[in-house]
This record gives sequence, structure tokens and C-alpha cells, in this order.
Amino acid sequence: MQTTYFANRRRRGALRKRIMGLLLVFCAGCAQPAVQEESPAERAKKDLAVGIELARGLDAQLSFKQDAEISVYLRHIAKTLADATPSLRGGTVGTLIIRDREGKWQNFALPGNRIYLSAGLLKAVEFENELAAAIAVELGHVLRRHALEKLQQNLEKIAQDEESSPEFSSTEGLPLLGNQPKKVDYFGTRGIFSFSKEDHAAAAQEAVGILYRAGFDPRGLAALWARFSKNPERSPYDLKTVEKLAETTRHAIARNAPLRNPVVRSQAFLSIQQRIRKL
Repeated sequence: MQTTYFANRRRRGALRKRIMGLLLVFCAGCAQPAVQEESPAERAKKDLAVGIELARGLDAQLSFKQDAEISVYLRHIAKTLADATPSLRGGTVGTLIIRDREGKWQNFALPGNRIYLSAGLLKAVEFENELAAAIAVELGHVLRRHALEKLQQNLEKIAQDEESSPEFSSTEGLPLLGNQPKKVDYFGTRGIFSFSKEDHAAAAQEAVGILYRAGFDPRGLAALWARFSKNPERSPYDLKTVEKLAETTRHAIARNAPLRNPVVRSQAFLSIQQRIRKL
């Protein structure tokens, strides 16, 4: 029994050290003097390394829909948005279509601009700027590094729990399955996508700027929140959060001058809309 106990602890420690090592790498710039601050390119490279690790576990928990033509179109929209924002420009952009989890129109994103889009939401949108807005919100979460912050908080909580209880053998962030540790918690109450209202509002604010710089009508984001409000059974947000996001979006849009000829619906969107509705 004692041998098994120590073997379990070594396995948990090895996995935690692997992810913690990546986190320490991308957080290292925060602890250095200002003169040694890493460049945006260096930070993006380190974030990408963590994102690749996280994607392996996330992909195993999602169900995907495949359509090459739609994927090319979505990737073009996402890259147009990313390339217009300096902090996102230059990296790869990946878009994947996922089946709705528990009937919700919920999207996700990981460092490295890897974006997961709800098939149900894609079928529901009427305008291209709404679709672009949904992608921009996820890019906003990437810019603010929300998933990475949640991951770091989870690992710190695990370390505290193990220090306070030597016999500790399971946490919500990293539970055990037999002798094998499960992967990072993605969807639980402490999961890396369990963002606060403030996190969602910050992503919405970033999304307005992303849309504006890429030439998309940012009012598509306001229309997106209205769509969630009208379909609460499909919305991944509660109504109070949707109201906060709508208010944040209105204020952010008001701070920008109106765009000349903003993208609302392109010919590419009109050509592929019927195909999207058949997902």
C-alpha cells in the first residue's frame, strides 16, 4: 500500500511539473525587471507551447463536425481578425466546428489562436459580423490570457491542498482515475473555461477593438448578445452576464468613430450560409 501511495504521488507530481514548467516559462517575464521584459513574439511562442498541451486534452472531450469548405471560410475570417491586431498577428489560426455541449452555444479558445466554434451558434447567426464577433470574443480571451490564468490558479490550489494534507489524493482540477491522473479540468467549476463576469466583459471589450481594426461592423457583437438573450436555453451565459456584456459592448462601440463601409455581410458569407445551416 505504501509503495502504491508513493507511486501515485510521483505520477501526479510528474504531470503537474510538466504543465507547471510550461506555465513558469510564460510567466517568467512577469518576474523579471522591466529592462528584460520579453517581446510579444517571445510571449506568444511560450503561450503556444502551453496551448498545444491543453489542446490535446480538450480535443479528446469534444465532438467535432467536419466540413472542409466551411472550415476554410471560418479560418479566413479568424485570420482576418487576428492579423488586424498586432498582439495576435503573425501566428497560426485554427478554427474547429464542435457539436454543442449540453445543448449550449458555447465557444472556446486556447493560446495559439485555436478557436472552437459551436455548430448550433453558427447555424443561428444571420449576419457575418455576428459570426466575426463570436470569433473576436474568443480572441479577446486569448489576448487577456484567461485560460492560462485559470490553469495557474488550479495548479496553485492543487499544490496548497497537497501541502495541507499529505494524504490528499484528488482535486477537482486534477482528479485520479485508478493510478492514472486525468487531464486538466476544462469545464468544471474551477475549469480553465469557468470565466468570471469580469473576464467575459474584458473579452467583449477586446472584441470590439478586434472587429473595428479588421473592418467588421462591431454592432455584430451587440446583435450576438441579443441572440443569446432571446435564446436563454442555448446561452452559455446567465441573463445578468448577458446584460453586462451588452452594456460593456455599447460603451466600447461608443468610444470609436463609425467605420466607413464596415463588413456586415460579404458575398462569401451569403454563398456559404446555406451550407452552414446544414451542419
